Amino acid sequence: MADAEAPSPPSADDYAATGALFRAASERFDDFTIMRHKSDLTGEWVSHTWKDLRKMVDETAAALAAEGVERGDRVAILANSRMEWCVADLANFTIGAVTVPVYQSNLPDEVEYILDHSGAKIVFVEDGEQLSKVQQIRAACPAVTRAIQFSGKVRSDDEFVRALDRFRDAGREYMEAHPGILDERLDAVTREDMATIVYTSGTTGRPKGAVLTHDALLFEIGSLGSVMRVDTTDETLLFLPMAHIFARVGFLVTLQCGFIISFAENIATVMT
Repeated sequence: MADAEAPSPPSADDYAATGALFRAASERFDDFTIMRHKSDLTGEWVSHTWKDLRKMVDETAAALAAEGVERGDRVAILANSRMEWCVADLANFTIGAVTVPVYQSNLPDEVEYILDHSGAKIVFVEDGEQLSKVQQIRAACPAVTRAIQFSGKVRSDDEFVRALDRFRDAGREYMEAHPGILDERLDAVTREDMATIVYTSGTTGRPKGAVLTHDALLFEIGSLGSVMRVDTTDETLLFLPMAHIFARVGFLVTLQCGFIISFAENIATVMT
């Protein structure tokens, strides 16, 4: 959106949960651009507004609810930093689910440990390569009932995995059949609720799961947002892994500031 006066940003201090802050930001910033990324199909840069992001998040959140994901259930994300990573994260926050980030570089046995230790019920995967890791260790993680694949071809005869587009279709249908369901789920989330479990790298032993509440995330967002002199006219390039809290907070602070997130195509092309 060009040549429009930016609205006053929401304050993280005024909201009970991260999902509620996102909703407020999406309503205030509306048609302003929030994300840019390169299309998997055309290789061209694509822009999305806050309104676009809200639609994607709501559909994904409703689909998770339709899958039986309840408040406090763990939902893992195994993918490189990309727009869909943020959509899944915000969808989890909307219904009170707990995001469990997994590094895309993790080997199958490392993925197994985190999924099993966290008790993840659903896992979002980037593509067929990441899905293969989950398929290899699926028997050891019986709590995982579904994988949702962001990109690449998905076999129609595999009931365990769904393409993200199909998953969001199911979310739209669920919202039509259950009007107000997302408001109801979001209203139940409190600052004391667990928001995410961030696992350490495991260099000195098995990874440790660091638990962060919504209160912790909102405090960080509010603290950074109050000192960062950025707004809807600013843009940042995100290329660090979202499985690390540094990049994650770097994204979440835009819920208060409204700046644009552009996702790097990959590490190799960051400087080109």
